[in-house]
Amino acid sequence: MAAPLHELTKKGSPDPVVWKQECQEAFDTLKAALIKQPILKVPVHDKPFYIAINASDSGLGAISLQEHEETRHPMVYLSQKLIPQEWNLSSIKNECLAFIWALNKLRPYLWGQQFTVLSDHAPLQWLQTMQNTNAKLQRWAWKLQEFNFTVEHIKGSQKVIADTLSRKDSG
Repeated sequence: MAAPLHELTKKGSPDPVVWKQECQEAFDTLKAALIKQPILKVPVHDKPFYIAINASDSGLGAISLQEHEETRHPMVYLSQKLIPQEWNLSSIKNECLAFIWALNKLRPYLWGQQFTVLSDHAPLQWLQTMQNTNAKLQRWAWKLQEFNFTVEHIKGSQKVIADTLSRKDSG
């Protein structure tokens, strides 16, 4: 969704910016998505936080949610394109990367809070208790120890927004 706009912010982008039709379409699509329901809510620190994450072969996506009137509403949307070194990560490493990235981005909201991570990648439930994992997964598991969270496995169809944010045309 935002890829043409991200391209304009890259180091080495033309100066002045060349605003193409695809840039305008991406801008209009993002603007429409941000002003329609559900509208972003302000975080309330005495309510539980939920973080839906996803990784695709081209990007990462996350959404921070909180319950208001028995419905989970978004507080923050995040997306990021993968860099070339990340394109060939295994599925578990890709999902862990999304996990670490989202928690780092959302640290101001999550620090000292108990929260739930929603993911369609079941192995994330056991990341902190896995034995004999490779060094990268072990380092990431250690980084996660500073947070107070549980991982809830959900069907991919239940986290459409995070899934969409991680796709190629999103980041």
